[in-house]
Amino acid sequence: MIEENVVSSAGAPTAVRCSLSVEEIHRQIRAAGYIPAQRDTSYTILQVFDDPNYVPPQVELPPVQPQPAVLPLSEVRVRPHGGDSML
Repeated sequence: MIEENVVSSAGAPTAVRCSLSVEEIHRQIRAAGYIPAQRDTSYTILQVFDDPNYVPPQVELPPVQPQPAVLPLSEVRVRPHGGDSML
């Protein structure tokens, strides 16, 4: 199974959105006794959120694109191997 973030990063339309705000994620990390930090894919710390009063800027996400219509099987045309004509 391919992870959702890989599929959506590739441009596939999805209806999945993170249900937690950044503030809530930070709150839960602090409640567990840790300091939230942003890291890159090599786990290098990019930013530490050690101020509990820090409010990150709001980011507007683009709307989810509608799924393309699915053709009924009766409308699907198959081209024979090596041929130019449609069935």
